[in-house]
This record gives sequence, C-alpha cells and structure tokens, in this order.
Amino acid sequence: MNLPELIGRLKQLGARPDAYSIGIGVPEANETYCLVQENGIWLIYYAERGQRGDLHEYATEEEACNAFLELLKNDESVWSR
Repeated sequence: MNLPELIGRLKQLGARPDAYSIGIGVPEANETYCLVQENGIWLIYYAERGQRGDLHEYATEEEACNAFLELLKNDESVWSR
C-alpha cells in the first residue's frame, strides 16, 4: 500500500480526518497520529504538545502505510461515530 491508497482506505473506512496526519508532523500536528518521511525514513508517532510519542521507524512506504492503518484500526477514537 502507498500513501494515496492509504488515504483512500482511511476515507472509505470512515476515519475522522482530525485523528491522523499524513505528511505533516510536529510541531504543526497536535493530538493526532502522524505518518511522515524524514531523511529517507518513514516515521509513525502520536503528536502531543509538540512531542513525538510512541515513535516507530520503517524503511519503506509500504511498511509504514500498512503499520499506520493497523495502528489506527486498533484505536476506537479514530473512527466516526
């Protein structure tokens, strides 16, 4: 899965747009899950108060997108009610 596919899948599944950020991380993103690429490494973390919490690193876009989707699937607060 790549970024456009991930974005489409999240919309299809009904994820709240304010629950995640793709391509924009700290400091702009706050209280949201982030997926960003920095220096050739894909990062997933939870942004809160300008800090990166629960940071995970991935070598490929595919690995990061799959992991991001699974992370969001496991958090009920991400999904529209």
